[in-house]
Amino acid sequence: MKSLKEEFIDSLTNGGMIDKIYGFAYKRCFSKSEAEELCQEIICEILLALTNEVNISNLNAYIWQIANNTYINHINENKRIRNQSYSYDDMPNTINAVYETNMEDDIIERIIDSERLAMIKQKMVSLPEIYRDVMVMYYLDELPMSEISKRLKIPVNRVKQRLFTAKNKIRKEVLAMSTTKTEQAPKLYDLIPVWCGGDLFKYDTRHKISSSLLRKNIIISCRKKAKTMQELSDEFHVQAAIMKDEIGQIPEDFLKKTSGGKYIANSVVIGVELQDKIDKMAAEITVDYFKEVKEYLLSIKDEIMQLPFINPPKSFEYFLWWYLPQFADVVKWAVAGKIASILQDKNVKFEERKATIFCTMLDPDDKTNVFKGKNHNGIWNVINMLGKNEEVRINNISISKYLPWEKGRFFAAQDFNSFPELAMVFKTIYGLDVNSVAESDKEAAAKALEKGYIKKENGKLYPCVTIAPENTNKQLSWLRHGTDEAGQVDKTNPITAIAEKYADKVATKLWDYFIDFLPDHLLFQCQDLAASVLHMEYYLIEEGLKDGILYALPETGCTEGIFATIHYPT
Repeated sequence: MKSLKEEFIDSLTNGGMIDKIYGFAYKRCFSKSEAEELCQEIICEILLALTNEVNISNLNAYIWQIANNTYINHINENKRIRNQSYSYDDMPNTINAVYETNMEDDIIERIIDSERLAMIKQKMVSLPEIYRDVMVMYYLDELPMSEISKRLKIPVNRVKQRLFTAKNKIRKEVLAMSTTKTEQAPKLYDLIPVWCGGDLFKYDTRHKISSSLLRKNIIISCRKKAKTMQELSDEFHVQAAIMKDEIGQIPEDFLKKTSGGKYIANSVVIGVELQDKIDKMAAEITVDYFKEVKEYLLSIKDEIMQLPFINPPKSFEYFLWWYLPQFADVVKWAVAGKIASILQDKNVKFEERKATIFCTMLDPDDKTNVFKGKNHNGIWNVINMLGKNEEVRINNISISKYLPWEKGRFFAAQDFNSFPELAMVFKTIYGLDVNSVAESDKEAAAKALEKGYIKKENGKLYPCVTIAPENTNKQLSWLRHGTDEAGQVDKTNPITAIAEKYADKVATKLWDYFIDFLPDHLLFQCQDLAASVLHMEYYLIEEGLKDGILYALPETGCTEGIFATIHYPT
């Protein structure tokens, strides 16, 4: 004969009781997150009560009596916190006494033991959303409370409330875990989108996972092997109700349901082990590839420097900060072509997608780990910047270790209205007398001088950024990868033969890695993936610095790696 506790558990899993309790909570709460929290509290209280041997004639009535009592306690506790928080404006010391003294005694800030810190991170992801958000922003993103307040659009004192409540929950559970040592907290990783394709303006779903560390780690956990919801609940020590909700909020672009009620990643996750293998291979190959590229570049040095520029580069070495990393693309395109042939030979079925996102898995505890990928951002189609019906196009390379954002990089989403100091580059293109700078441009000009985008010579302002006409850019493109305007490869270009030589070896190894680390249903994306994971531009810069053909960048005034062109469309 089943015990009352077993009967209740059966009703949760098979009888729809969990939905009834959630419905009870949802009708009495102001938000979905609060309803989930109350639902968990009710279930825990019922299980605790049924653990004791009690005589109950009507289990159903007993359950709803506990539910009602738990709800009353819940609103009384919330009322107590609200009363304390509402006194914030009039009595600031009161709220500080309630919340900030706990922050000084913060278990998270005092823990050094990495195993217990992992427990805290694991418990953080299983908090209800309203508490998890502030914990993630405060501890993982290290944002000040004022910034959290702005992002969540709630008062600062409400941020303090949620931190206070969340930390108390975590403190109790972590201390219990430390005492019993029955749970081993799983390692948590970050998940960073590194390559995107398709119509992201309409179908970009990255924001639906970016704010949840648990959702990211569910995807990571399922990157190769399909898992059931229960397996994931057990792995992350998260209640089934929370796991069900978290999985439900992960878009199908990232996680899909398979046969047998299991879930598997539906977006390529570049795991740490996979990327390490590829980086090691790329580093080894680039040593020899750099030598051949350098020889080729020196052979065309005079040809490059004699091309018509509107604002020429300061030197050949300066220009190489933009030009050298581009030679990584020559090998990448050749490798992608080889991978495409393999996919065709293997009869891998292609799946059309509205948007494609690749993600890389990063270990937040590994301070030596550096993302080696290249961001190649551009500001395009800026019409009439010079008043001559022209299009201004600017692109820059950013690589976190060598060309970081802090050294004058810009984002593709920026424009000249939001980035006026960059606009000054083109306002000074033919020389601008210092005394004729418009009042509205003086602040932007000062910032542009400070950042090194422009320079002052003989009472005039000039750009420091390399600027070229469209035909010069086409010539540089041909010299770099040996293709004409129609995209046809020129077999006489020496760099084409060099790239093909390395591409055969690289493509074979990459395919072997992809077979080992990716689920079969994502292998069709390997052609694009090859270009995303092969960070040869990073190692070309590394070899260039070792060789001396590249110089160490200055701390300020860094326009290396930025190149602009002027187009006059017909």
